Amino acid sequence: MTRIDPWVRLHYNELLLLQPTHLYSSFDDDVAEEFSVREPSSAGVTEWAVDGNRKLSFGWDWYWDANSRLMLANWRQLRTNVLLVDDSGRDLSAEETYPYVEQLMSRCQWQQATCQVLGLVGPGHDGP
Repeated sequence: MTRIDPWVRLHYNELLLLQPTHLYSSFDDDVAEEFSVREPSSAGVTEWAVDGNRKLSFGWDWYWDANSRLMLANWRQLRTNVLLVDDSGRDLSAEETYPYVEQLMSRCQWQQATCQVLGLVGPGHDGP
């Protein structure tokens, strides 16, 4: 029986060349509870994708940090079908992958896009 490998392996430099687009974002009470956030509309999930021969997806939990006034990602909750490899072809661990995905998504301005989709930005409104 042939095993199907669900991973799309990319060198970390290839990852940084991708152009992900926003797919979905929502508020999520379970995520808010996980972060002990009691404010409504202060935590949720977001999903981003890249089209190609195989669709790539990146999803993670986020929360609004009232102290810094920023939407922050919980990269440890990253859900993706991408498996990064280094120069020698070694599969990188999840912990080694987070910084690259964070760098990619920062370049895509994920916080701003997610806030806009959720109606959290506009005149006189700079966060939940």
